[in-house]
Amino acid sequence: MAADQSCFFFDQARRGTHRSPLVSFISMAARFGDVNTLNKLLQEAIDGDSGFLTSPTIGLALKRATQAGHVHVLRCLVDAGADINTKFKGASALHEAVKVNDQDVLSYLLSVPGMKKNKLSTAQKTPVMEAACRGRVQCLSMLLAAGCRIDRRNARGLTALHYCLIPSIGTLDSEDMNACLNLLYEAGSDINAQDTYGSTPLHIAIATENLEAVLWLLRHNCDLELEAQPLDLAPGVFSRIERGVPMTPLLLAIHFSNRRFVQLLVACGASYRNVGWTLPYCQQYELLHAFLTHCTAVPSPLQILCRCALRGVLKQDIEVKVSKLTCLPLSVQRFLLLTEELQRA
Repeated sequence: MAADQSCFFFDQARRGTHRSPLVSFISMAARFGDVNTLNKLLQEAIDGDSGFLTSPTIGLALKRATQAGHVHVLRCLVDAGADINTKFKGASALHEAVKVNDQDVLSYLLSVPGMKKNKLSTAQKTPVMEAACRGRVQCLSMLLAAGCRIDRRNARGLTALHYCLIPSIGTLDSEDMNACLNLLYEAGSDINAQDTYGSTPLHIAIATENLEAVLWLLRHNCDLELEAQPLDLAPGVFSRIERGVPMTPLLLAIHFSNRRFVQLLVACGASYRNVGWTLPYCQQYELLHAFLTHCTAVPSPLQILCRCALRGVLKQDIEVKVSKLTCLPLSVQRFLLLTEELQRA
């Protein structure tokens, strides 16, 4: 199309607006996979605006092509010089590919030279975090294989492992959640990472009453004594006291009067020496009150204290490390791995 000829697409403005229909036509061509029209529109736009290929218009075109699964359109845009990292409404094409769970598009985007793989969206998520909170197991595996960072934190200090327990919509399927947790753990994620307020994945799992996640974290030897001051703490038995009380996972479970979690954490070695002050607050929960009263009246068994000390030394990869201790009887290995406690939960 000659540069001196008028183009319908750019000469006709929408009624009631001062905006050129450029955005609509290019994004529609990208959405419907019309590469021929897209090339003509791109050339016309480039001739009239040298900064067009890094403008939000290109960001919208990238988003539409990604949502529609048009790898050929994305390739066309990249070949024309479009900046593949251009965001539209705060999210890049890489974020969008994860959202729509399109692995073909994701594979192409990860292969584009200069692709920024660890950028935060305006929703404060990297593509890895987006995959984790949506349970996109295959996408997460591809991102990790491409070298995306697992230790990146957002403004609140949340990591991808936290986001496995903070789903974007509703709740994750437990199998998808466990698969994402396993992928991140095997890649070296810190299961005790604390956000700005001190919350670990275990704090979040307790606050959301996610038993599967609590069991997974206990199985992988998470720290039971880290303290947090959760920002968005829901009402519970401690609502009458001032905010800002440091919460261990056990105290958080007591706060939510979750007797099942309290008993599980105590059985797995959580310290209950300093929870006596909670008794007046949970009197209305008779079984929980009775259990805590009994706990605070007797010292921790020596066996439990020894197990806690050993687990503290072994830290992550505890299952692998214990399996190598062939000199230990199977019953002792099972005791170290909390096998009975987790099976009873």
